[in-house]
Amino acid sequence: MSDGALQGVKLERDVELGGVRLRVLDWPGYDRPLVYVPDPFTLQPDLAPRIAAAFAPKHRVVRIQPRSDVPYQAQTDDIRRVMQQFGFAGTVLVSSGCGACILLPLAAWYPRLVSSVLLIDPCYAPPAHDSLTARSLRDCPPDWEKLRGRCRMLTTKSEERVPKLEQLL
Repeated sequence: MSDGALQGVKLERDVELGGVRLRVLDWPGYDRPLVYVPDPFTLQPDLAPRIAAAFAPKHRVVRIQPRSDVPYQAQTDDIRRVMQQFGFAGTVLVSSGCGACILLPLAAWYPRLVSSVLLIDPCYAPPAHDSLTARSLRDCPPDWEKLRGRCRMLTTKSEERVPKLEQLL
């Protein structure tokens, strides 16, 4: 199949793993997968379509929406399980804001799944509201310094995301 045949193709599906249903958007591609996970706390614009426009169909771009109002450890595990279900390895993870709270543990704990991480305007402090996710980050925060030291990671501002992402591919 040629690149032209996949240009603009987007698949939307629900993936069910062990009774957990997650929403996945998938732009098919041939090379290393790029997995985008949105910030779990804000309604920031979805960057996945812009990333897909820049990198699909050369790279497969997948957006995984983790469950809301569960501890960040469960969200990390949700993303890991979807990546394993799809057979991903050597994946580049991308997120913005507090999505760092999900992706950094994943990258540090599962280095065979993840080759690198791009964090756009990362935030490591959960918001003050009382969601289970925010409480889990306040009550049992990861050692951010140690996690950052265990993975290949770049941070960037929103306007620089595409050039920085190219450095990780």
